[in-house]
Amino acid sequence: MSPWASPVVLVWKQVGSIRFCVDYWKLNAIAIPDVYPMPKMDTLLDHLGPAKVISTLDLSKGFCKIALDPDAIAKSAFTPPIGL
Repeated sequence: MSPWASPVVLVWKQVGSIRFCVDYWKLNAIAIPDVYPMPKMDTLLDHLGPAKVISTLDLSKGFCKIALDPDAIAKSAFTPPIGL
């Protein structure tokens, strides 16, 4: 097991199903955040100007497609609430 393992928290959704969450609070407390400047709204709208349809569907699962740095893989470990 990774020494970085974070606990899993199961949270009830309003619709009655369960959401799987990982509590990375301790890891976030010692992490050094990357700084990415936010683009200006005018710049974003200029890029979308010729678009016929604008959708947020592509954004809904985008976080799953960001590759982790090889050094960060061990830090993404988690442990289930009842253990295995």
